[in-house]
Amino acid sequence: MDDTTLVSRFLRDGFVKSEGTVAPRVAADCARLLWRETGCDPDDPSTWTRPVHWVGGMAQGPFAAAPNSPPLHHAYDLLVGAGRWEPRYSLGTFCSCSARSVRRTPRPGSGSARTSTCQRCWRSTE
Repeated sequence: MDDTTLVSRFLRDGFVKSEGTVAPRVAADCARLLWRETGCDPDDPSTWTRPVHWVGGMAQGPFAAAPNSPPLHHAYDLLVGAGRWEPRYSLGTFCSCSARSVRRTPRPGSGSARTSTCQRCWRSTE
């Protein structure tokens, strides 16, 4: 995807799917570590005992490498400007429904100021 398309899609949709920006080995290592953190076996659905597993921030090597590939650095430069962002060396928080980020939002009428919900499946992670 060319730079103009990347920026216009991001502005229109709030995200851009950019294939190949994280090396397959890095992605596989992140997935392996996330599965280990949940205590579930990806090949044994009987171990998937809860609909949602909340996993806090992860800072192991693959989670430092994932957001720091050259294509992603180029995208960050396009979106916010070169020198206007700080590299991240960790990622989190995750939901078990494909390891998407969790969003914290106010919980109406519950007495709790915030709740965590998965941005993909919108299930509560608390």
